[in-house]
Amino acid sequence: AKNFVRMFDRAVDLLGPDIDLVTEILVDLGKDHAKFGVKTSHYAPMGQALMSVLEEILGDKLDSDAKSSWLEVYQAMSYDMIRSQRME
Repeated sequence: AKNFVRMFDRAVDLLGPDIDLVTEILVDLGKDHAKFGVKTSHYAPMGQALMSVLEEILGDKLDSDAKSSWLEVYQAMSYDMIRSQRME
């Protein structure tokens, strides 16, 4: 979980002018995950788990805009990771 949060934080920090670097990192990370047995079908449940934990921890502080933003970033990150597995 700590690695996931670190990667998520790193990706957000690199958004903008460094988006190509973020994409490259996520593609490599997706390839690594595949080596450890992570399948493309695992990403959706992970996103659902992330949202559930955020709702549990943040409660009312997680308004619809924040929830949409978290979901959008997770989907973008997982897209590159899934794409890397399909490239092989």
